[in-house]
Amino acid sequence: MKRVVVLGGTGSLGSAVAAALTADGHEVVVASRRGPAKVDVTTGEGLTAAMTGAEVVVDATNALASVRDVLVDGTARVLAAARDAGIKHFVGISIVGIDDAPIAYYRAKVEQEKVITGGPVPWSLLRATQFHDLIPKLAEGRLGIVFAPRGMKLQPIDVREVAEVLAIAAVSSPAGRLADVGGPELIPFAELARRWARAAHKRRLVLSLPLPGKTGRFLRANKLCAPERAVGTVTFEQWLRERYPT
Repeated sequence: MKRVVVLGGTGSLGSAVAAALTADGHEVVVASRRGPAKVDVTTGEGLTAAMTGAEVVVDATNALASVRDVLVDGTARVLAAARDAGIKHFVGISIVGIDDAPIAYYRAKVEQEKVITGGPVPWSLLRATQFHDLIPKLAEGRLGIVFAPRGMKLQPIDVREVAEVLAIAAVSSPAGRLADVGGPELIPFAELARRWARAAHKRRLVLSLPLPGKTGRFLRANKLCAPERAVGTVTFEQWLRERYPT
């Protein structure tokens, strides 16, 4: 049995990782700003206390605002605290195909990867495709209209399947870059948005339009997909039926 700190442990991914580790008999410290262990990676508050006596840290934190403060500077702060606490293994999560992405959030994730791989703690790093539960956020749109970049496909994966991979990695030896994981299907984003709207009983007009510039070229290249690593088994339709059973 290992004592594992799960940062961002009350979020979608973090809670799934914590559940998987607990089910396997490990001692889990659920750490977040609102978790049982109060931690703020942007200030360092609570990090030392949360890591005391632990062997492994799984970092499932995420942010859409103050992204660099959380993902880049915050990760550096976490790694310094982990080194000082004697943590033996740091496990991080990232996104498939983002190396040359012209999108600010993805650029921050690439910087975060560099902080991890150049950091003071032995590490494992998993890249995954987008989670199923991201699709509703992307497809919410404004004023009932969803703009879908023409040619853009996604390969959504169930967050629980990603969590299982991270949980196994956490109780194994540091392994560096792990094999990417992707969902079972590549589906045009416009179609994903329509399927979600039908299942959630939302009225949405989905407009598939060309997106110009570097961002459009990047999304049309489908670099966010990993068809050769379609290891997920839960389809988007299955997830929708579970999420919206009526």
